[in-house]
Amino acid sequence: MKFKLHLPISLITCLFCIGCRGLGYLKDGQYLLKKQRFEIKGNTPADLDEIMELARPIPKKPLLSLRPGVYLYETGKRRLDTAKIRKRQRKVRDKYNLKIKELEADSSDFLALEEKRRKDLIALAPGEGSDKEKIDRINSKADKKEAKIIRKRQAKSGKLLKARNKKTERLNDKIEKGNFMMRMGSPLVLLDSSAIRRSAIQMRLYLETNGHFRAKTSFNVETKGKTSTVIYKIAPGPVYTIDSVMSVRSDNSGLAKVIDDGKSGSLIKKGDVYNQANFIKERERIESLAKEAGYFDFNRRHVKILTDTTGQDHKVWVRPKITTPNDVQHKAYTIDSVNFITDAQLDHLTEQRKSTIRNDINFQYHKHKYSEKVLSLKTLVRPGTPYNSNKVSATRSQLNGLNMFRQTKIEFDSIDGKFVANINVEPVKKNSLSTEVGIDVTQGEPGPYVNLGYLTRNPFGGLEQLQISGRYDLEGVIDVNQLTKYREGGVNAKLFLPQFLIPLSKNNEANPYKWFNQQTVINAGWNLTETNDFKRTAFNTSIDYNWESKNRQKKYRLRWLEVNYINSSDISDNWEKYLFEQREKGSNEILQYSPSVITSTSFSANYNFGVNPLAPKEGSTLKFDFEMAGTWINLYDPSASTSTAETQEPNDPGLSRSIPDTLQYYQFLKTNIEFKKYFPVNEKTTLATGIEVGVGLPYGISEKLPLEKSFVLGGTKMRAWQFARIGPGGYQPPDSLSRIRRYGDIKIYSFMELRRQLIGRLGGSLFLEAGNVWLMNEDETFENGHFKFDSFIDQLGISGGYSINLDFSPLLISVGVGLKLRDPATGANAHKLKAKSLLGQDSESELFIGIGYTF
Repeated sequence: MKFKLHLPISLITCLFCIGCRGLGYLKDGQYLLKKQRFEIKGNTPADLDEIMELARPIPKKPLLSLRPGVYLYETGKRRLDTAKIRKRQRKVRDKYNLKIKELEADSSDFLALEEKRRKDLIALAPGEGSDKEKIDRINSKADKKEAKIIRKRQAKSGKLLKARNKKTERLNDKIEKGNFMMRMGSPLVLLDSSAIRRSAIQMRLYLETNGHFRAKTSFNVETKGKTSTVIYKIAPGPVYTIDSVMSVRSDNSGLAKVIDDGKSGSLIKKGDVYNQANFIKERERIESLAKEAGYFDFNRRHVKILTDTTGQDHKVWVRPKITTPNDVQHKAYTIDSVNFITDAQLDHLTEQRKSTIRNDINFQYHKHKYSEKVLSLKTLVRPGTPYNSNKVSATRSQLNGLNMFRQTKIEFDSIDGKFVANINVEPVKKNSLSTEVGIDVTQGEPGPYVNLGYLTRNPFGGLEQLQISGRYDLEGVIDVNQLTKYREGGVNAKLFLPQFLIPLSKNNEANPYKWFNQQTVINAGWNLTETNDFKRTAFNTSIDYNWESKNRQKKYRLRWLEVNYINSSDISDNWEKYLFEQREKGSNEILQYSPSVITSTSFSANYNFGVNPLAPKEGSTLKFDFEMAGTWINLYDPSASTSTAETQEPNDPGLSRSIPDTLQYYQFLKTNIEFKKYFPVNEKTTLATGIEVGVGLPYGISEKLPLEKSFVLGGTKMRAWQFARIGPGGYQPPDSLSRIRRYGDIKIYSFMELRRQLIGRLGGSLFLEAGNVWLMNEDETFENGHFKFDSFIDQLGISGGYSINLDFSPLLISVGVGLKLRDPATGANAHKLKAKSLLGQDSESELFIGIGYTF
């Protein structure tokens, strides 16, 4: 019986393995491309990797001599019926085309409207038929309804077209890219002599454009059975370098001077290896120089870069040359006038626009809405100034940064010998409302959350934005068989002003890029945090100055003043008892639950070096934050800032058994530096790395940072721990206090994450993290919780794990598991951790769900 059972299984296994090898799918005369090799004659070129990447086709490495991807592809290919899919395509197309025709042919709405218009005109009282004003009112009302019907029909027709195209494109993708099995698998990589020959030619051309003018390439093919190996033979020859770069040759002396003045930024330098890519970039650079100097019609086609190797020992002589189109001299333009239309979407109206002149700019509009003063400050294109492509781009950037306009067009016309700039903008909707409702399962027990937002634009006519938002979040965390609920909510209002309230420099127009895209943000908010043990409310207000660099890669924020008033209430008996016990041990933690005021000034700088924030794959970012609190105390009675801890000893027998209600003040310095670097491993894989260091230094009247300003880890950073459940240092709380959130004055955190796109929108990542928080000063309440240079490395927590990502750009959803590899509280490494369930109360891992990139 066993023999009878094993025999068919063995046969099926053998057939599967034969299929997985892929050779059984080859037709007569076809060979599987198994390998490719490169033989270099002479010196190895520095960019050999780039040359090897030009080889096509690329052989795929088998898995233990098997190719399961080929088996999936071929199986799916046999099941793909393209004729049937095309038939479905035609059916879908005909269905939606019929609906669109029926919609266009339906005139019932228009007939009903005309009938109502006719009845309204007939219904006019005798003697009123000649009343032109009433007739015009009826016709105007009917015309508006007709326009509304047309818009609705256009919208419905657009939806039908979109649905038709979406369904037909999906079916077309199935024809072109294959069905699900074909996409999961991979086709056989066949020997293609013509593609290999083209690859050899591409390699030679690549070498020639990178200084190897005498390069030679060839190839051989070796076959064995049904497999083949391609051998590329490459002889790079000597490399040519730039010997000298001569001055530009041009009949236009003014243009030649502009280019020569910018010669220091040339990308072609003496001694560099000849690189044709640099020649292309140099032409673009010269075009940019010319356009910045007013040469509106100039472009890179007018730049030739002459080279000569005659009589040189592997050297190249270079000279840029400017050509003239149709023997017409290049001209530097000066802007004669600027027209600014603030409602370009109303161009169809026949009524003439009104106009207002401000700073020599002619503003035109049907209805006055926006401040010409602010718009003129954002407009760097001015009459009487030379055309400058940088100022055009900067103007477009600043107008878009107002968040008032859907579209900004800047065009130039030459009319009757006048060079005119036309700026047309289309406003966006004045008011917008956003709502978000869901279940938060990032950490602990699931809980609902609600976010509401309201934004109104230009409420006072000065291009301001008023944003009002509210949120509510309920989360549960289980510790020692007790469910701790965290409720958080708040209301916030922000007023965005399009300029600084008080200018930081007097002569902004002389250097318009110094405070680029400047903005003032006035913020006020109220926040509530409620747990089983206490309720904490905070009122916050602040005034910020925001600006950025011209290329928008550097962003700055100066928070002139931030004021927080914090108060705790509804403190449970158990928590009050805990605070009194800590006070008797010498801790002043109880003061953090007294009413307190925090006044501070802060500065933040963000530098982006080539990172796409929506899909970071390469480049790096640097963020720096600095905050100074307590400097405003001298503006009011400093004696009020004396803390209760200074007037009473912790062990004083007469110490009150109630939480002090004296208003507390804080003084501290706080800084945080964060650096991230992204390395593209290949087209589908990215390695993300980073480090973050934060230090808070209490001074003067303070011994600790306030809770709201302290550092925490856990949750999205150190994902194997729940939020604020790691640290400080090596502190391990007793079971009765395991639910408390843990804060620190010092933070160290680093990460490494390998991300890979798997199939379509589905991706995966492996991550490793290390970090913890510490107290600056020793505190008996948190044993081993303060920072020591000789032991902090041993107190770093380490977590690792994996996640599955769904990329619906710009939205990214991540679901994964983080595992504790080293717990600073126990000092246990991964191999010493107890065998526990993967997830649950006693587990050493955490399930997390995140929105957007964690790093």
